[in-house]
Amino acid sequence: MNEDLCYENTYTKVTWNDVFQYLHIAYKGVFVGDNFYEGGLRQVESLVSRQGCRILYDLRQYPVSTQTNLRWILEDFLPKMQATGLTHIAAVMPEDFYGKGAASYILARFSERGVQVEKFDTVLTAAEWLIELQNTAPGA
Repeated sequence: MNEDLCYENTYTKVTWNDVFQYLHIAYKGVFVGDNFYEGGLRQVESLVSRQGCRILYDLRQYPVSTQTNLRWILEDFLPKMQATGLTHIAAVMPEDFYGKGAASYILARFSERGVQVEKFDTVLTAAEWLIELQNTAPGA
């Protein structure tokens, strides 16, 4: 799907779609230690280095967030992501009930800060939405 690997570890895989200009972040389960924070900061770096403004989050295996992780997301990660110029998030929601609740809460905080957030059931439909945004962007 014309994606370049930005990085991958045990917990996440992050790729850049060269054609449609979005960061694709797929979670792979529960984080251990500081890997949650490191992964979040690598997402910020990847978005900045590609000068991107759209993300496809594949959250199907997103882990339930601890209070500490939620606090870090809201106080540190979210402002850093917003500072990158992030405008759109297409989110494929978690399969787990509790993971879905945590993801919905976090995505609502992004939305409150002006990021357009749409939730999807499949990676394909999320990607289609981002592709449509790219195709209708000024200068496309």
